[in-house]
Amino acid sequence: MKENDLSHDSILDILSRLPVKSLRRFGCVSKRWRSLISDPLFRKLHRDRSQRNPLLMYYNRLPEEICDDDDEDDDSFCCCPPCMEYEEERRREEGERPIPTHYLKAEDESGHVCAEFGIQFDGRGEFSLIPSDRELICLKRRDLTLFVCNPSTHELLKLPNPNPAWIKNSDSFELRYVPSVGHYMLLHVYYTAYDEYDVKPEVAVAYVLNIKFGEKPDRWRCACGEFPCWFKWLSMKSVQGTDAAVYWYMPDPNVRRNKFDESIVCFDLAKEQFLIVEKPKGFSNSLGPSTNLVGLKGCLSLIDVVKDSAMLTMDIWMLKDNRNSVWEKEFTLNMSAVGIDSILPMHFGERLIIFNVVFASAGSRIRYYDLVTKTWRTGGMLRREKHIGPFPYFDGLFSLAGQPILNFLMSC
Repeated sequence: MKENDLSHDSILDILSRLPVKSLRRFGCVSKRWRSLISDPLFRKLHRDRSQRNPLLMYYNRLPEEICDDDDEDDDSFCCCPPCMEYEEERRREEGERPIPTHYLKAEDESGHVCAEFGIQFDGRGEFSLIPSDRELICLKRRDLTLFVCNPSTHELLKLPNPNPAWIKNSDSFELRYVPSVGHYMLLHVYYTAYDEYDVKPEVAVAYVLNIKFGEKPDRWRCACGEFPCWFKWLSMKSVQGTDAAVYWYMPDPNVRRNKFDESIVCFDLAKEQFLIVEKPKGFSNSLGPSTNLVGLKGCLSLIDVVKDSAMLTMDIWMLKDNRNSVWEKEFTLNMSAVGIDSILPMHFGERLIIFNVVFASAGSRIRYYDLVTKTWRTGGMLRREKHIGPFPYFDGLFSLAGQPILNFLMSC
């Protein structure tokens, strides 16, 4: 069969089902295929397919944290700092690749490792992870040095330095893809001043950095010069919402009670404006540790896990109108029926809900709930190493125009 015997649509359909690793290889087959893979419409088709089957990504900060002291494999080496320094020096002298300082590992629904990446940074500063729940991942050092990474394309890009927060540990970063503009935005929210009594933070600002396909980011710009005064009562920890928005919720038991305790605050990245969303009518519990805000089918959803002596249930409320705070209770799940002792929703897709669950007799593992068939299925066991995650991740062709990741350990 000649290349021309395949129709344009057939080639698009076939290629869109392949992982990025394979697409990078097939792009070398012919100019026609390379042109198809580079087309924005194909990237969207591939992204839409990938979103239906999200992977679970784990992040390990330092080699010491993943070293297994009980490992008797003769090929392994000790990860304690003195031995690491010796090993790094030996590798430099022999021209070998440096030891990765940070690891990213992706697993599929069954717990099979689909990809594993090692990244080597200068120095051993501790990084925190800022996931987007898509193909990009942001890494932040304590000194606010920022990197964005696409493990699928093996690119790593250093971002412009943000303004430092005036008050230690009072800032928050969130990475989101904004469909209306077709690129990612990194949001930085931080306090700039105390109140008149120098007791509590009062003034906060929001800056954004645009991360566009194939371009290096320019500079941070101010999206909101000053948050509303009541923002000082909100915790700085945001929670996942829909793609183009970031949500915060209260309460904080250490501050006085007010009406905003029972409200959800939204910052719309597309419109760069704030909204206040009241909790659902008939929702009797306070927003707290057993309550989660997630994105479900393009809507903000409020997940309330209620546990009493007889039953563990989960109510799922969906926000239909954020400007008028209109909610509908879409699902009520009986968790006791499947033997779950405790549960934490991690990701909501169009069809699947991914949970981190603890069974009374079997330990922690991943479970999936199918919204269409209303059935459960069991995934892999949660990893026992010290890690951040898991968090949703999917294969994507979003190019960062960054440097290739030098230490690509494995891709299956």
